[in-house]
Amino acid sequence: MAIEVPLDVYSLIIEWAFRSSQHARSINPSTLRACALVCRAWTPIAQRLLFRRICCTCTNWHGPKCKIRLLVNTLSIRPNLAAHVRHMTVASQPSKHANVCLRLLELCRHVEGIFFLDWADNSTDTGAELNARLRAMQLRPVLLEVVATESSANGVLEALPAVRVLTLRAAHVDSPLPPTIEALKIHGHNAGECLLRSTPLPALRYLSVIAPLWSDTAICPQLISTGILPQLESLQVKGRFPPPQTLEQLVRLRTLVVDQLPEEPTKLLPSLRHFGYHSWTQYLSGQRAEHAKLAVDLISELPELRLVTATRDVAQDVRAALEGMCREEGVEFGTYAMPNHFWKPWNIDWI
Repeated sequence: MAIEVPLDVYSLIIEWAFRSSQHARSINPSTLRACALVCRAWTPIAQRLLFRRICCTCTNWHGPKCKIRLLVNTLSIRPNLAAHVRHMTVASQPSKHANVCLRLLELCRHVEGIFFLDWADNSTDTGAELNARLRAMQLRPVLLEVVATESSANGVLEALPAVRVLTLRAAHVDSPLPPTIEALKIHGHNAGECLLRSTPLPALRYLSVIAPLWSDTAICPQLISTGILPQLESLQVKGRFPPPQTLEQLVRLRTLVVDQLPEEPTKLLPSLRHFGYHSWTQYLSGQRAEHAKLAVDLISELPELRLVTATRDVAQDVRAALEGMCREEGVEFGTYAMPNHFWKPWNIDWI
């Protein structure tokens, strides 16, 4: 006697398989394509996952067999498939790619996240025209990521002024950032200048600076004067631990992730609930015991602490000391993963 399995169960199984492979960075689109051909009931489930992410950086842009051009034709004929797209990676170099990418953005108006790879800026006529067309689409993505080694991100930010989550990787920005930004992640040594130029940012709550922000002592009083620090709830910094005058301003901070510890324990973070230790530096064996003691002393001064996380590259004895301290204090201990923690408030499951 055949057992009839509810369709919802199939949907959960397919989605679970997709999310598991996605977490392992080994997504196999052929599996989803095979699921789409099993029966009519499976087709919309598989298609929704198959078209969730689109990458428009194909190297073969010529001829009728270009995958990106075929995708544009498919989405033009099947607008229901375009509605499934949530994340898109686009590039404008060389310039002949840009028109196809813009056509895809026109079709996928439900996109929530856009990753611009070396996108054209407004310094050239071609770049200004591309960004003008992008601005005319009136897209409202939640997340925007810009990677540009030479060009500026000004044109993209002007075309998408309502972005809430912004990541800048090696992207030069001359103009102020959009005031709607709630989370900001900057890779680059000009992070401090970018923040000072963009104030006020009234919605900013989550800040990640993958650069030595506090190395320049002159940046501290300037950042304090902007009023950004008191509104932060999550902060990740690379390099020197935030100085005391900065910690005094972080009155709402709930999450702090650092790669260096302070020389002395601090009592200036009474509301901190999540402390993350992201080690970028290898310590000599003779210094690890002292380093472990610094970490334990810091944690002991945080009365509201509920979670401690450490990356896998932290020295084993330091990690063991952290874990032992958490066990004694009844605090949860785990492995830190930046995307999962940083983007969690927005429920972005396609990263």
